[in-house]
Amino acid sequence: MLSASRSTTIHASPHERPRNVARPNVGEGFRIAEITPRDLLASEGNFKLYHYKPSCAEVYRVPVLFVTSPVKRPSILDLLPGQSLIGFLVERGFDVFLIEWGVPRREDHKLRLENFILERIPQCLDRVRSESGEEDVSVVGYHLGGMLVCMHAATHLQAPAKNLVCLATPANALGMVKTQTGTHRRPVDRLPNPVTDAYLRACSLLDRCFVEEIPWPRECERQFEAEILHGNRFVKNELRIGRRRVDLGRIRAPFLHVIALYDRLVPAAATKDLFGLIGSDDKTELVMRGDHQSLFAGGNAVYRLWPKLDGWLGARSR
Repeated sequence: MLSASRSTTIHASPHERPRNVARPNVGEGFRIAEITPRDLLASEGNFKLYHYKPSCAEVYRVPVLFVTSPVKRPSILDLLPGQSLIGFLVERGFDVFLIEWGVPRREDHKLRLENFILERIPQCLDRVRSESGEEDVSVVGYHLGGMLVCMHAATHLQAPAKNLVCLATPANALGMVKTQTGTHRRPVDRLPNPVTDAYLRACSLLDRCFVEEIPWPRECERQFEAEILHGNRFVKNELRIGRRRVDLGRIRAPFLHVIALYDRLVPAAATKDLFGLIGSDDKTELVMRGDHQSLFAGGNAVYRLWPKLDGWLGARSR
């Protein structure tokens, strides 16, 4: 059960250089200073639920819950001023919440997908509803977080998300590849003229978020490899979470699917089948010409993807 936390706002000056915490062991890892102010709503060990309050007068009725990837740092969503998807949505009037799974502790290694899908995501949705006073919640899943939100939506038909968004979400194991540190390169948008220190900092932080991975809890990793990587049961609609079958065709919420055409972390071959499997009558697919990182920083993100995400969510959040 998540424990409620005192509302603690974490501020970071836009003029302050992001700091890294010393890394004494794998259980801690580096942390980039948060850019967008946020409140810690609930926590359990290293697992946390945060709230980013809107920074404008007019706020959309439907709050947004980000479900991040359990194997990636959520800092990629909140890099720097002007390079923060979270900050962009907050400024556009969205009430944003975010799940940070954290580095698993020794006592977490018996956790399974059931703990993520049947316990933690429902608990967080309940807390978002309580905090916002709204029953409707839009859910945005990034990377493997997108798989988790699809698993949840397909197994909780009585408590559906208002809207469902998947960013760079793998589905078909036949198209998946393992990430190797240092083998991926930042996509090159049009370089600013002149190239500023802020731009170079964004590139450096983005690359760092991209290559550093967090381990799954051991039992969950075994389950993921057996059921999804080897059995490919997610895309076959054969995966079971507890006694519930994950049938993606039963998902009826409005659905937005975002693919990066030249993504080498989550290749298009791994993501493309998800769109056709979702049963919603209101679904949109955006294929962005860029790499994985270009969804979250640079001109491709700021001037192309983010405004489209804003428009799609905004039209369905009133």
